[in-house]
Amino acid sequence: MELLSPIKRKDVNMSLLARAPCGGTKAGPVHYETTPGSRNIVAWRILKASPAGRCIIRVGDNPRDKDFVQLKPTDGSAGDDGSFPCGREVTSYEAKEVRLPRDLNCDSCILQLVWLTDEGDQFRCTDFESTTAEVPECFGQCLNGGICKNGKCLCPEGFSGSNCQ
Repeated sequence: MELLSPIKRKDVNMSLLARAPCGGTKAGPVHYETTPGSRNIVAWRILKASPAGRCIIRVGDNPRDKDFVQLKPTDGSAGDDGSFPCGREVTSYEAKEVRLPRDLNCDSCILQLVWLTDEGDQFRCTDFESTTAEVPECFGQCLNGGICKNGKCLCPEGFSGSNCQ
């Protein structure tokens, strides 16, 4: 599987695709801008099919797995677990339309496409922007090693709150 749209992260190491959350890739430049609550197309191509393949699309404003929000395709093809059939045939284009959460406001968001196959799971990511206005800056306000990202303090393990106290 190869993510086509939005543009995938660069430097994909095929041996690390099973590593969550993004197949071993690092955050890259934002190549796609959208708005909270909007409908967007996620597209990929299949180089080697998986007869029982299923996909999950998730978004978040940081790479922590627990902070991702699962999106279901607007065509109703997702099951109760949010996964939908995909990658079952070799094809140059396969896509689903999803609606972003209305409260996803970040200048460095992550879209994660997970391909669930009998041979193992693959994780693909892309970086995008979803804003309605300027994201507030928290630089200099994060304590205890916290990092300012998307207007919020991203706290290290053992710290929490708006300023990582």
